[in-house]
This record gives sequence, structure tokens and C-alpha cells, in this order.
Amino acid sequence: MAISIHPRLETFNFVPGGFASFVSRYAGRHSIAPHFHPRLELVAFSSVGGQIRVGNRSESIIEGQTYIIGPNAIHSYELEPIVSDHAAWVLIVDLDTLAQTLSAYGSGVKEMFLDVFAGVELVIDRQKELAGAIRLLVEMKNAQGKNKSAGIPAEAALSELATLFSAVQLAVHAVGEEVIVHQEKVPGHIARRVIALIREKAPYPLDLDEIATACAVSKYHLCRIFKEATGYSVGRYLTRVRIDRACTLLAGGSSVTEACNESGFGNLSHFIKTFRIHTGSSPLVWARMLVSAKTLSLME
Repeated sequence: MAISIHPRLETFNFVPGGFASFVSRYAGRHSIAPHFHPRLELVAFSSVGGQIRVGNRSESIIEGQTYIIGPNAIHSYELEPIVSDHAAWVLIVDLDTLAQTLSAYGSGVKEMFLDVFAGVELVIDRQKELAGAIRLLVEMKNAQGKNKSAGIPAEAALSELATLFSAVQLAVHAVGEEVIVHQEKVPGHIARRVIALIREKAPYPLDLDEIATACAVSKYHLCRIFKEATGYSVGRYLTRVRIDRACTLLAGGSSVTEACNESGFGNLSHFIKTFRIHTGSSPLVWARMLVSAKTLSLME
């Protein structure tokens, strides 16, 4: 069963306090459509195989490795669980916010810190220390979430900050050691514009001519650029975003008809057929399975 994490992707554009850390668990094969965000992303997988694609480059997901994705790099995942308990441990860092704390050491230090990740699309860290730091941050966040009323003790906040800087320092080291700085071979700004436009306009009628006009390129040039940058055709990506939106609506309690209309499909029979192709089940069955999965999770 594919469960949309669309709401999680949206939060990447707002990182309170300079960073966010969380664990995402998956049920069955899971595909995460191309997206980007203006933050540094560090992700380590536990008992998960598959592929990660950044720009027009693909890499196999290997246990124990950390994948460092630069700000604004278009990336997507095709995940395959190895065992039942599998997850992605994710750290999202707002470099601009974090860099402000380095201002006391001089503007040169701050600029150097930001320049390290400028233009980086994908770096693979083969050491386990970075993955350990990410998991520790996630555990700290989870512990804080369970004790919201108690507040965050000063020692815990300092420990969390120290772990964050340790993770970023390890990432800086990885970028310096693993020279896999991938320069865009296609106009990434156009592909990012298409992604942003589709995510914004997906609930409404949207065609290729309109997208090409908004990006000031011909639709033939647009299709070639987008496919090379993401591996998706524009039409396939639009459908995928609408399916993700429909999953989010269904998960929030919307009816099948509401999910159809509010995700941009309009035609109910076409929506049900397309949804089944992408998820393996009808919207109604998918929503019931999700409710059952949540109930079992609460019982554990």
C-alpha cells in the first residue's frame, strides 16, 4: 500500500528553528515523485533498497549510507523494503538560518559554510557516524514530542544543537572528501518552475501549453528538459501530484468524490481507474486499509 507523504514534502519549505528531523516509515513499495526544496537534506535508510534519483543521475540505496542532497536539487525515490520494519531517517537543514549562528566568527566563516553546499546535488557518505547523528536528532525530537507540556530542558536543547552541528560538520567533510558535485546539464530552474507550478495548480485545469507559456519556452523544449531533469513526462508528473493530493485528502477523511474533485481530476470514473493504477487499489479500499493500518499502529 502506497501512503502519500505529500504533507511532509510541503513542510520542507518551512523549517522552524533552522532544522527538522523525523522518521518516515513505509508500507510496501513506495515511490516519491520528483520534488525540491530550498533546504539541505540528509537521509539515511534502514532496511530499505531501491533507487534515489537526483537531477539526471540515479544511485542505488544501500544500507548504512547517507545521501546528502543539496538545496534546490530535484530528487525522487523508488523504495523497496527489505524487511517489515523499514524507514528513512531524515534531517532537513535551513542553511541560511544555521549560518546566522556563525556570524560571530566573521563573515568569511559564514560564507564558506554556505559555499560548501552551493551547487551540490548529491554526495554519498559511506561512514556510519552521519547516519547515527541523524537518528539521534530524530529520537530527541520524538522524546520532546512526548513531553510537550514539560518543555525542553536547557541541557537537552544544547545537546540537540551540538548534535545538529556535528551532523552538518560530517556533511561538510563528506562533500570535501567525496567530490561528486554534479553540475546541472539541463536548465534546472525551468524544471523547478514546472514542479512548483504543477504543485500549485494541480487542483485546477492545467495543460501543457499553459505550463510552457508560464516558463517562456516551447512545449517541445519543455518536455525534453523536464524528462531529462526528473525522469518523468510533464503529464505523468501532473497525474502523480494529483494522486498524492488525493491520498492526502482521503487520509484526512474526505470522501472519494471530494478527493476526486479537490485533487483536480473532476471525472470520477477516470479518477478511480487512475488511482487504482498508481496505488494498486480503489480509493475506497485504499482509505479503509489506511484506517486499519492506523488502528493497528495505535494498538501496538
